[in-house]
Amino acid sequence: MEYIAISGITDCYPVEHSYWLLTPGCSPHYNNCQLNYNILGTIQDPFNMPKELHKSYNEIITLSNTLISLLSPRLNQIHNLEYSEQYWRIHIGCWTYHYVAVFYDRYTRLTAAKSAFNKITVIGDSHSQIDIQKDTRDFHIFATQDSSNLKFTTKIAEKLNIPIEYAKHYDATLDYKVDKAPPKKNIFLNFLRDIKNIIFIIIDKISAKKSTVICQQSYLPVWFQLALFLFTFGKIGFIKETKDVKINNSINSSDRSSLSLVPENADPMLKLMISLVGDFIPIVFLEGYDRLSIYSQNTYSKYNPKAIYSSNLWWHHESFKHWAALSNENGIKIIGGTHGGGAFLYKFKLVEHFEISVVDHYITWGWKSSSKDLAFPAHKLISFYNSGMKSRNRYTQILYVITNCPRHNCGFLEDFSLYLGWQERFLKNISAVIEKNMLIRPHYVDWKWDIKQRLFNFNNMLSFDNWEYSLQSRMKKSRVCVYDYMGTTFVESLAMNIPTVIFQSNDIYPICEEDMIPYFELLSKVSILHDTPESAMEWLDSVYDRIDEWWLSDNCQNAVSEFCNIYAKTDTVKNSLSAWSKLTSLSD
Repeated sequence: MEYIAISGITDCYPVEHSYWLLTPGCSPHYNNCQLNYNILGTIQDPFNMPKELHKSYNEIITLSNTLISLLSPRLNQIHNLEYSEQYWRIHIGCWTYHYVAVFYDRYTRLTAAKSAFNKITVIGDSHSQIDIQKDTRDFHIFATQDSSNLKFTTKIAEKLNIPIEYAKHYDATLDYKVDKAPPKKNIFLNFLRDIKNIIFIIIDKISAKKSTVICQQSYLPVWFQLALFLFTFGKIGFIKETKDVKINNSINSSDRSSLSLVPENADPMLKLMISLVGDFIPIVFLEGYDRLSIYSQNTYSKYNPKAIYSSNLWWHHESFKHWAALSNENGIKIIGGTHGGGAFLYKFKLVEHFEISVVDHYITWGWKSSSKDLAFPAHKLISFYNSGMKSRNRYTQILYVITNCPRHNCGFLEDFSLYLGWQERFLKNISAVIEKNMLIRPHYVDWKWDIKQRLFNFNNMLSFDNWEYSLQSRMKKSRVCVYDYMGTTFVESLAMNIPTVIFQSNDIYPICEEDMIPYFELLSKVSILHDTPESAMEWLDSVYDRIDEWWLSDNCQNAVSEFCNIYAKTDTVKNSLSAWSKLTSLSD
């Protein structure tokens, strides 16, 4: 008999047996020999090959679309409505993608464990009654927590007829809290923020009366929002941040049961996934829907646009989604856009697929990969235009920016622990000069990986950023910036024309589109992109004293320019205003 641990709650680990981890995240201290808790190892990752990863993400998209099509008429019936599937896609799409991705990950890993061993027993939760989450954001956090993940995976194991050894009592209050980034302590910036709030209260009032395009959380710089508002004579308006609806905890078991009815022709995975919908769909879409409708109408009814634009409120802002969905039913155009560079990885392609599916037009940072795509100067990068070829010799700091992910996958399938191993490989042969000048900037949410402590244990001479200053401030005062992940930050660095070194494992995080590969090959040829951490450190060590010679060379600058033209488009303020003013034509 093989025992499988499905969470990181050490109180639930069996004292009498050795056991396997379902994922590396089920034990954040797995690499600490003093805290190994009789761990035999980790179940083989079913997504460890790029081909399997690609196939699995496509299946998640297919299953998500199937579930939305199934739930839409059922939700109409429950609420006595006749809205389109697109209306419900805008409403429940984000939750659906998260739910399907979480379910798919746990289901696939449990079935892989069943295949790997003759007999398995899951160490589960005897009190697997689920605390139903209020909204999409709460569900996202729920799926990453140890205690709720224990319950979620136990339910799937029970449905798969896997024997359960129920864990003893544990303290769920030990779950981590998802904090916001610490505020910047700057009296002048706080003063400017107060002035900005006053200005945008005025803009908000004018927008309600005359704007044909309403933007909320656009990611455009504040100064550019004001300039665009004036440039279009108020046709493009901006809404100040709005609080979302507060939902109570009342539950209607009958409605939830109707959502869990399984179609006869469904395959085993789909049947099980649908049967659990009633246990996991947030209250805001069922019992709290009427309250949401009233709140959303009270918040947004004063606006009468022909088009609505937001970069990322399609994910977690329930009252905004309700307004947008209802507006779309009445013929108003919905505009979205990328909020962090290209979808270079499969996990980001999943995000992009959802965002494109809920809008009429999708604004990119330069590329065109679908009929909805429109290439505009990148909102986050507008302030970076013409950063110029500036010498970095006066700076000594090496900024090493690292990322983080939840220990329990929520919306992604890759094994994050392999990424952590690459960090240690990168720092293993660090020279005295690089070590002295390197500042490591971790993500402000640690997800209980203890990344800072892990790296400090590996090398106690390392220095870590405390988030007192913004990332852009740190980047501007760095000699060179290092990134180990294909996220937003390395794109911003290239757009700012700051010397940049990237290393990325194509086995862990493969580039997801073939037409992207030539642009990354450009970066590889000039030693910006490296395929191993050892190569990146060796190059960093060799080029540190001659950073300008390398970065300001024609070959390097041409490669950066060609890459940014597609994935980090910037332009003059005048041209950027002209481009973004075209939002008004999209409302026709």
